Amino acid sequence: MNMRFSRKDNALYSIPQRFADERLPFCPICGSDDPHWLTAEHQKLFYKYYYFKCEKCGSVFSATADDVSGLSGTTASFYGKYKKYKGKDNRTVYIHVDQTGAGITDIEKISLQNRELALEDLLHIGETLRKK
Repeated sequence: MNMRFSRKDNALYSIPQRFADERLPFCPICGSDDPHWLTAEHQKLFYKYYYFKCEKCGSVFSATADDVSGLSGTTASFYGKYKKYKGKDNRTVYIHVDQTGAGITDIEKISLQNRELALEDLLHIGETLRKK
């Protein structure tokens, strides 16, 4: 899947850009305090996904639009029902690590690729790896 990532600094209302800048204060893979997140959107079947790319290391993360916007916090939405069916907490944002950057050689960081984690858990792991 070839996506066009861009930074929407001048956008008046960009949900994915605002989410990345506010909720991802550092890159969990490279540890950069200024990841300068690039964003993209992609529709897959019933779900819209937002993608976040760290400009420093090239790592790519994704989350459903419903998770990012908060619509999955209730079982009134389709994705909220799906999360409940899968045994996930509706009020938790889940982030998928789609790709670790090409220059990443730490096996612990590489092992996060293709895993889905709660945002808080991903940031905690990233903080732990930054201290090493």
